[in-house]
Amino acid sequence: MWIKFSFCSTTVKHNRTLHVHKLEMAEINLRQFHASAISRTLDQVRKAHAGELDASKAEQLLNSARSHYDRMLVNHEALLSFAKDEELEVHSAWWDVTEEMYNDLCSSLMRLRPTKSDELHALREGNIDSSVEFKLAPLHMPSFDGALHNWLAFKDAFETLVHNRELPTAQTR
Repeated sequence: MWIKFSFCSTTVKHNRTLHVHKLEMAEINLRQFHASAISRTLDQVRKAHAGELDASKAEQLLNSARSHYDRMLVNHEALLSFAKDEELEVHSAWWDVTEEMYNDLCSSLMRLRPTKSDELHALREGNIDSSVEFKLAPLHMPSFDGALHNWLAFKDAFETLVHNRELPTAQTR
């Protein structure tokens, strides 16, 4: 009976080790996936010809890179929690290289964003339309039937649909 218990205990430890190893490999794969996405984007930005990346494309790429970086950070922190002391230096070196790549990408993309002085200059020169136009979805308003007992329900619905409605904020380029 003692041998059987010892065997079961060893089996449980072995299964736990395999489970941790699988989790660690999954985190490594996810971290590498996000790092590769950042690397591909950096290559794309470096290979882009002048004028090929406009401000909106740069903004989209920057948001994507931030998303990948944030998820990669989560995977990296999980890996650090699994890591043995002798593995920490390898993880740290990997992180330094990847973080530098991410920072290069962000600075390259941020240079493509127009500055406020660029926008003011273009506005003075008449190159930017300063008007903002919104087309909101039509409201389906309930009608008031004139019955006094329905007034509060109608008033609440009207206030919610008209006065308390969340509208998109105006953004200029």
